[in-house]
Amino acid sequence: MIGFSSLPKQLKAIIFYIIDIIIYFFSTYIIYLYYYKSFLETKLSEYLFLPNISFISIVLFLLYLIFIKLFRVNEILFRSGGLINLYNLIKANLAYALTVTLITFIFGIFDIYLILHFISLSLFSILLRIFTFLGINYLRNFSNEAASNILIYGAGEAGTKIYNFLIQQNKKPAAYIDDDIRKQYLSINNIKVYSKNDLAKLIKKYFIREILIAIPSLNILERKKMIELVSSHNLKISIMPQVQDLLDHKNFQNINMEFQLSDLVSRNILYDSQEIKNKLDNKSVLITGAGGSIGSELCKQIFFYNCKKIILIDMSEYNLFRIVNLIHKLKIEKKINTEIVSCLTNLCDKNNLENLINLHNPEIIFHAAAYKHVKLVEDNIMESYYNNVIGSKNLIDICYKNSNISNFILVSTDKAVRPSNFMGKTKRIIEIYLSNVAKQNTKIKYAVVRFGNVFRSSGSIVPIFSEQIKSGGPITVTAKEVERYFMSINEAVGLILESGLTLKPNNIFVLNMGKPIKIYDLACKMISYYGLTIKNEINPNGDIEIIFTGLSKGEKMHEELSYTSDLKETKNKDIFFVIENNISNDLNKTILEFDNLYFSNKKQKLLSKIDDFLMIID
Repeated sequence: MIGFSSLPKQLKAIIFYIIDIIIYFFSTYIIYLYYYKSFLETKLSEYLFLPNISFISIVLFLLYLIFIKLFRVNEILFRSGGLINLYNLIKANLAYALTVTLITFIFGIFDIYLILHFISLSLFSILLRIFTFLGINYLRNFSNEAASNILIYGAGEAGTKIYNFLIQQNKKPAAYIDDDIRKQYLSINNIKVYSKNDLAKLIKKYFIREILIAIPSLNILERKKMIELVSSHNLKISIMPQVQDLLDHKNFQNINMEFQLSDLVSRNILYDSQEIKNKLDNKSVLITGAGGSIGSELCKQIFFYNCKKIILIDMSEYNLFRIVNLIHKLKIEKKINTEIVSCLTNLCDKNNLENLINLHNPEIIFHAAAYKHVKLVEDNIMESYYNNVIGSKNLIDICYKNSNISNFILVSTDKAVRPSNFMGKTKRIIEIYLSNVAKQNTKIKYAVVRFGNVFRSSGSIVPIFSEQIKSGGPITVTAKEVERYFMSINEAVGLILESGLTLKPNNIFVLNMGKPIKIYDLACKMISYYGLTIKNEINPNGDIEIIFTGLSKGEKMHEELSYTSDLKETKNKDIFFVIENNISNDLNKTILEFDNLYFSNKKQKLLSKIDDFLMIID
């Protein structure tokens, strides 16, 4: 019945029309048997094939169907509820009875059979609708009872807002939990507030399946501690965003409360916002790859530092449209006067790029544009070399000649360290190229910022796992021992800004990514946080299976952030710098050879030459 209630209304109407056919002919047959007093002797087949009876029955039924349709009995059954539907059904039956009676009087064939027919038909039809209505109400009440297996952690203003939001969705939470002893065991919105010590008891009493954490004032460490407490009970977890996120949403219903793994992995990372602001204040800033994951976050954060102009470059029309739209919206809402310039261009078009830079005169460059999906880059070697190496080199060379530019920050990756895939190799080549340029041009402050994976970036493993869980699994993991570094995207960008703008220039900066996380453990935690269980040999009736696909070409078991363990401290505990002596006097000549092989379409020779170069220099 729950499945039937979820069917399209047109299909439900058709089902009821079919039921009407059955009721009609059944009631007609019953009355026929009763009228002729031959209930036991008469067979259904004899009745159906009596020409005069069957013809009259069909004509009468078509007339009956017209009135059912005319009064929209079946169409509004599930939409308007029982009383309106019952009223329409009675009107349809009365109209049918009066019409048939009038016709039979005109032709002089009125019979007691018709009266009995009207009564039985109306009775069966009305009873059907009443039972259907009662059944629907029962199921709704049942589903509301099932929806009561939700707890709200936090009985403050945010918790009561969530309560009202759930009520609008026909869900009634079972209870509140709050750490404030003044609220405990009081009633708010007619549901009781308990201590977190009562959590296990409440889960058992109310068959709790989901907990909503509604304390937006929590800092990252407090959120992490609370999540770990709740996760031990294998419940689905939803988390209200922090205060600033709430301020950015005028409509509470638009807030995404889906649990993010960054809530567990994130640390209390701090960066000097005031010093960053001093460096960006009234400056013109250019961001390449502005519509990408890191680029768009750079745009958002930089925009709030009172820049004079922000120049957004991307070769994807869709990505550029999204970020420009967002920044324009922020500009209106926050009443910020920063000029926004959008440039739909490819860094590989050197002439166009040079014209743009000369036209807009940026002072600070953040270079985040790159093809960075390992598998896609591996399948598109030549295109990736063109974009990642030639495009980046174009930008560096143009900026080298521009006297207006004060800072150039290259966004790099941990995959550039002893690279095993082509994406990492292209990023390593540009790291080396920029380091060489930095030795020659002391007017520009250069910086390379290297870090690992970020949550919610395009291609991040977390949304992939989330989609796999929602579709019923399985989750695909390359190998059980594979480890990766993770950081939230806003933390990474904050540290990029501090590294590139406020610290000693002409260095490779490495962000403190914390401890590496096993991807298998990440998958297990995600299954648990959705309130599900792992399906394996020990638990064959579990919800989600994890399967191992093996390492892809160029994929490492463990990633590194530096060629050396000798990481130098900076004033920020989450930023280090490394000294890597890999300067090549023949670098320009070597890259020219790479370019010639690219333009000659000699893929294998290009790959071989790059491998030889990196082996020697690293």
